[in-house]
Amino acid sequence: MSAQPEPLAPPGEPATVEFPEPLADGVVVECARFGTPEFDAAFEVETRLFHAVGYVESLEHHRESYEAYQASSRFYIVRVGGEIAGVLRAIEHSEAGFKTAKDFPLFDGALDGVDPSKILEIGTVAVEPDFHQQGIRYAERLYHAAVVESLDPNVLRDGNQNPVSEGPQTHWIASIDEGLLRKVYNPYYHFRFWDIGPTVFYLGSPTTPVMMDCSRTMQEMREFDDETGVYSRVILGNFPD
Repeated sequence: MSAQPEPLAPPGEPATVEFPEPLADGVVVECARFGTPEFDAAFEVETRLFHAVGYVESLEHHRESYEAYQASSRFYIVRVGGEIAGVLRAIEHSEAGFKTAKDFPLFDGALDGVDPSKILEIGTVAVEPDFHQQGIRYAERLYHAAVVESLDPNVLRDGNQNPVSEGPQTHWIASIDEGLLRKVYNPYYHFRFWDIGPTVFYLGSPTTPVMMDCSRTMQEMREFDDETGVYSRVILGNFPD
C-alpha cells in the first residue's frame, strides 16, 4: 500500500471563476455546468469519442454509468474557432461519492484524512481527432482551467504570493492509464499522484486509481519550471502565442 501524505490545513472559502476566457491564440476555454446546452454538447463529445475507440457501448450505456454523477459534474471545454476541440470532466463529491471509488477497488483507508468536499475528481479527458496533432496543447488548457477554478487559494499563489486560484479543493483523484501515469504525468508534468488502489484493466488499458496533494505538486512543478515550463503553462496559464 502506498503511503499517504499528511492532509493540508483547511482551505479558505470557495469562490467562482468565470469562463470562457479568450486566449492569445484565439482558443477559448469555458466551463459548462450540468443542465446547460453546453454540458450536453460536451457529454456528447465525450461519449462519441469513447464509443469510437470501444470504451463505451452506447450513449445510453455511458449516460447510465454517469447518471449518479452528472449533477456533480462540470465540463471544461476548449473551443477553436467556435468548434469543440476537447473536453475534461471534473466531478465534485456528492452523496454518490466518487466514480473512481465505484469503479476501482481502493486500498483500505485510501481517502482517509482528507475532507471529501476538498477533493476534485478528474473524470475524463477527450480530444477530437481533427485536433489530435495539438492534443497535448489543448489538454493543458483544460487542466489549467480546472486548476484555476478548483484549487483553494492557499494552495496556489504567484511569485508575489497573490492567489491565482479561487476554489475549494486541495486534492485531486483520478484513474489514469498506467503508461501515461508512470511515463508522462508523474515524471514530466510532476503531477505527484500516488496509488490509492491496484492497477486493473479499465477502458482498454491497465489503469491505476490515484490521488494528488495539489500543494506538494505545485511546489515540485515550480522547482522544475525552468526545465519543463509546465508550471508556467498549466498552472499560471502562460501559454505561448
